[in-house]
Amino acid sequence: MNVGHKRSLTSIYNILKKSEVDVETIKAKIDDLIVKTLLVGKPMINHQYGLSQTDNLANDLCFHILGFDVMLDSNL
Repeated sequence: MNVGHKRSLTSIYNILKKSEVDVETIKAKIDDLIVKTLLVGKPMINHQYGLSQTDNLANDLCFHILGFDVMLDSNL
């Protein structure tokens, strides 16, 4: 998974570590980005779930899979 345009996240982190980049700081910033995005989007996610599961009063029939694409520039 170290070649091509679809690399694993672990592979990217290993490449950055070899370039002496502070990977832990990048991970923390990405985590922060995801948490803040989910907090902002939570009302809409709840609304969409309610529209798709109108008969489910217990709110236990389905879940959402959310993906995040994060692009790092030359300044990280």
